[in-house]
Amino acid sequence: MGGRSGFSILLGLGLGLVSCGGGDGAGDSNATGGTASGGAPAGGTGGTGSSPSGGAGGSGGTATGGAGGAATGGVAGSAGGASGGNAGTGAWVDPIAGVGQVAKVAGGFSFTEGPAWFSAHGKLLFSDIPANRIYALTPPSNVTVHREPSGNSNGLAVDPAGLLVAAEHSGRRISRTAANGGVTTVADAWQGKKLNSPNDVIARSDGTLYFTDPPYGGNPNELGFQGVFRVSPARALSLVTQDMFRPNGIALSPDEKTLYVANSDPAKAIWMAFDIQAATSSSSRRRRERRVPESVADSRRSRPASTVESRSSARCTGSR
Repeated sequence: MGGRSGFSILLGLGLGLVSCGGGDGAGDSNATGGTASGGAPAGGTGGTGSSPSGGAGGSGGTATGGAGGAATGGVAGSAGGASGGNAGTGAWVDPIAGVGQVAKVAGGFSFTEGPAWFSAHGKLLFSDIPANRIYALTPPSNVTVHREPSGNSNGLAVDPAGLLVAAEHSGRRISRTAANGGVTTVADAWQGKKLNSPNDVIARSDGTLYFTDPPYGGNPNELGFQGVFRVSPARALSLVTQDMFRPNGIALSPDEKTLYVANSDPAKAIWMAFDIQAATSSSSRRRRERRVPESVADSRRSRPASTVESRSSARCTGSR
């Protein structure tokens, strides 16, 4: 979604929104603070000695391991660099670098989150969690209330029908807002138990929704785990994984073949990548990890959610 009238990258910094450049920049997109393919395109530069085939690791690495070999999916692990595996640190790429100057466009908010571009109306929607509102920003800086109450929404997405989808903390659900303003529940329970506090959501072009469900809303944990879920176009809910302690930001690769999920756990600060089966949009059990360097993990805590797009236009929000 390049060419956003100066709003290619927006960051919610607790009390305000800032715009970082705009237009269709060169290069491919960034995912949850790193590159869309886990550090580099196939044959990237994740260590000091990576190879196009992913066979060599980083400094002192080997074809089946290493500290920083890079290929699609991150650095080499037991599966080798080409298909991913457990990740090393790889190469960190600043998603803002080269995009443009940072300029504040709005302020006075409590805790901004979940930006989503509402193309049908030329607006950027974002959540203010404590305020229990979803705002709409019309470029360059006109902000109005789009929905109140919002269920203390966090992540937002726009589905293929052009309708707003929200991950609600206090509502403990994924909701959809119709064109007339009516709000319906898409998913609020798994096997008869309430969801924790849906945090971030992404919509696929076929109507499939993916969302994370950590415990950040402070609700009782009826599930006994924190999960990543999938909602089919027919609204059937399925579990992608329950192996992440703090699943948070979620994104799709530009070709929609890979699902990325950030784990906001200081003890295991990683990004997970799940292969998506094209015929069903279901996620494969094959997965890749990319470990986050400690310095990056610290910086990521100030901008926990982002969106991967087909060009150099990532949007992210944060608490500082």
